[in-house]
Amino acid sequence: MLTSRNENSVNWRFNNVPLTSKVFFPICVADSPARCLRQGTNQFNGAFGCTWCLSKGESFKIRENAQKWIYCCSSPNLLRTEENFLSNLKHYSRLLGEGSKLKHFFGIKAASELLLLPKFNIIDGFAFDLMHAGFLGVSKTFLNNWIDSKHHNRPFYVGRKIQVIDKRLSQFLVPATFSRSVRTLNEIKFWKASEWRTWTFICPIIMENILNDVYLHHFGKYVRAIFLLNGTIVTVSEIEQASQLLTEFVNEVEKLYGREFCIFNTHSLLHAALCVRNWGPLFQYSMFHFENYNGVLLNQFNGTVYVDRQIDNRLNNLLKLTQFENEIPSSSAKDFGTFLIRNLKHRSQVKVIGTVLLFGESKAYLLASKEKQILKNAGLDCILVKCFNKCYVNSAFYTASKTSSRTRCDNIAEVNGDFFLLQKFFVADETPVCFAQKLQVSNAADNKLFLKVTRVGKDFVLLKLCNIVSKFIVCQSNCREISHIVKLPNTQEFE
Repeated sequence: MLTSRNENSVNWRFNNVPLTSKVFFPICVADSPARCLRQGTNQFNGAFGCTWCLSKGESFKIRENAQKWIYCCSSPNLLRTEENFLSNLKHYSRLLGEGSKLKHFFGIKAASELLLLPKFNIIDGFAFDLMHAGFLGVSKTFLNNWIDSKHHNRPFYVGRKIQVIDKRLSQFLVPATFSRSVRTLNEIKFWKASEWRTWTFICPIIMENILNDVYLHHFGKYVRAIFLLNGTIVTVSEIEQASQLLTEFVNEVEKLYGREFCIFNTHSLLHAALCVRNWGPLFQYSMFHFENYNGVLLNQFNGTVYVDRQIDNRLNNLLKLTQFENEIPSSSAKDFGTFLIRNLKHRSQVKVIGTVLLFGESKAYLLASKEKQILKNAGLDCILVKCFNKCYVNSAFYTASKTSSRTRCDNIAEVNGDFFLLQKFFVADETPVCFAQKLQVSNAADNKLFLKVTRVGKDFVLLKLCNIVSKFIVCQSNCREISHIVKLPNTQEFE
């Protein structure tokens, strides 16, 4: 509970313990137009419009009376720093004071209000926006041009294969945590950011033998780099590898596609690796979180009058309800109140064992002789066990194969570098385990992102649920058998 505040600190209490905290805002995430506005610089489609470097760019004539601003430099020019930014800002201020009519100085137009924030770096404080620059920027630009009939004479044109692409798209199953699966190319103009994210990771499989190999290999560098920078843990060597891949990707755009493709979104990829060095994996400050809460805010008011007051009142009421929740004595009433206040879905059965949560009505299951032997070999001597449909472990939901839907798939997991199809979740001697079938993959050694499944093992193996990790997008063949699995970079990102 907040008790008081001043310019330097906030005094508050937790469990009746007085605490004092200081609040800083070291990082700002925004799309390109908003970022330039907040930084006080030219827009991305103007001279020196890059937030992080002094690449000037140049005007490119698309057609008569139509131009665009492009960045053809193969690598960033001199990087902006807070020191040279403030120096240029002071010099520009001096020039204006002397009567100069310069509209900007190295892209700087005005002193940003963010300069007043302690601990905020006016350059490094702005983070790379993967959702807008990557998925809605680079990924969208390239696919739209691959299928655009105006490029029918270019070697990257695939507009004649749209039906084949749509058929392959329909064979992919995404995890239930994804808000939507990818729609057909006929509806591409309605695709949401989550669909472009899915497309980015499955594109190399879908476009195999459709897109020219040179262009597919080129786009694969971008996909691989984004995968590395968006992982749960990103090592220094992975950052360096991703930086090299993105540099090669940006360098080759002009040669493969032409100068008109050297847009700012492509150029901004050169700064993604440095951003990860400063702030960690890209998903940690993803715009997906903020866009999701825009929807939450939209549900906090009715009509068009006094919108700000309505939002303020409802959020204050929610805070009061949360405080009231903590005051309810422990009982079934408290559980019911928690479900109402937090808008949680009711779970008929939840069993918690260590770090594993098991969901669904537990059912007694009589083990077959082979299954009893598998358990016995693992030191678990049981005849009757309790089965569950779903589990939550290591920041991810998983489902048994029999409960998977036609468009969602949460029954593939990784254990110690091997991959498994999860079949049955159950508790044996108070140990959460599952029966699974091992997937034989052909290219796991040199490719940890796209894996071709050559065989599904027939015999069950026993896995401890606490050991399963990773989530996958699954591609099925025409016979609804698993043909490929695409590993997701992390399990923590949400929409």
